[in-house]
Amino acid sequence: MFDDFYFVLEEPFLLTRVSENVKVEYKDLCILQSILKYYNGKDKCFLRRFPAVFRKTKKLMIDSGGYNILRIYSDYPFTINEYNDVLNFIKPDYGVSMDYNTASLIAKIGDKYEDRKPYMIKTIDNFIEQYDMDRSYDLIVPIQGNSYDEKIDFIDWLGERFDLKQMSYWGVGGGGITNMGSYIFDSFIDIRRRVCNYLNKKYNNPKIHIFGGNLSFLKSLLKYRFSFTSIDTWSWGIPIKKGRTFGKDLEPIWVRNSGLTVSEAKQRCILRYVRDIANIQSILKSDNLMKLI
Repeated sequence: MFDDFYFVLEEPFLLTRVSENVKVEYKDLCILQSILKYYNGKDKCFLRRFPAVFRKTKKLMIDSGGYNILRIYSDYPFTINEYNDVLNFIKPDYGVSMDYNTASLIAKIGDKYEDRKPYMIKTIDNFIEQYDMDRSYDLIVPIQGNSYDEKIDFIDWLGERFDLKQMSYWGVGGGGITNMGSYIFDSFIDIRRRVCNYLNKKYNNPKIHIFGGNLSFLKSLLKYRFSFTSIDTWSWGIPIKKGRTFGKDLEPIWVRNSGLTVSEAKQRCILRYVRDIANIQSILKSDNLMKLI
């Protein structure tokens, strides 16, 4: 059903810190980071520092940060050339083109389709410009639109200007968004399912990345039955925010009773998520629904 699971992770010491209590095998992990982590908003420039450990992970993906950027700035504070230059410096496996996430725009422009359409076109403009640049990474286009039909419109508009059979990696996110900026979970999943099915059928099973998932999302795959290449999440860190981590056998425990440092407690959360994902992948391959109930 999927091959790679990306951890949204910004702290390099969570990969390199080794103690008698915990060790993370970072060479087996895929990591997703936002380029905002390396942007100095005050001086309006990118930091030319990047932790080497992230280049040693199984795979590295860098996101353009569009969702958060459009909540902080009126537009991207850097150019496509500047973004491409820093990606060539970082040398990830994959870079996400500079998108205008329609979900983050609702608060600014409302939920009318005609008001979102120019931003969907700007996303296409950005992708095409960046695609033609000298790159050391594969470029992912994030499909925009708040509904299935809008996302298909986006694909059609892109196809008018770009040979879609040459697309190396599609990105699917958003969907199920209400005019209050929240989402309905079933719609959130079903829109992704329909878009993935459309891409798989029309373009012979291309690479597809799902933006923003969790264990509940993965467990839903037996019900919704669709395939993609990779998915990412920041949800591995939720237990820490609630004061919890996991013991040596990865059973839930309170951080205050664990005897672990904060970094060790976070590492245990990563390891628990790795185990849970492996279990879900095994069940999905066996097609045994009862194991997920």
